[in-house]
Amino acid sequence: MKKINMKTEFINCLDKAFELAANGFSEVDKSDIYMTYLTGTFLVSGKFSRLEKINVESREELYKDLKEKLSSHGVNVFSLALAINKIKRKQYEKEKIETYDHDKIIILEDVTIKELSSNTILNTEYFVLFTDQIAGIIPGKLES
Repeated sequence: MKKINMKTEFINCLDKAFELAANGFSEVDKSDIYMTYLTGTFLVSGKFSRLEKINVESREELYKDLKEKLSSHGVNVFSLALAINKIKRKQYEKEKIETYDHDKIIILEDVTIKELSSNTILNTEYFVLFTDQIAGIIPGKLES
């Protein structure tokens, strides 16, 4: 029987809800929505990063899509990492290698990280948050 992590499922649903809400309002873009995530030791606040879909149906399609994107406007490194991850997952499925790791990652921009024990604040352009680290979610931007 397949096991499902309901915390991760809720985070996925919340992410999808924001995407649907953003699509319903032309002046709102999902990448303009700030969220604050509570982990065991930090508050992590940022807005959703814009990611591009890269065609990974075949190696040829991947190279063709990358060549087109690189010649026109470039490729976000996180988008490329997600594409490579999809290829690896397909390979593992084909080889019947079982993987765990159904947890999601959230890629944030314009990030503020506040350490809970010392109130030290770190600002960074990007941050990758793994959903298994999230203890709670607060809509909005962390005010320092």
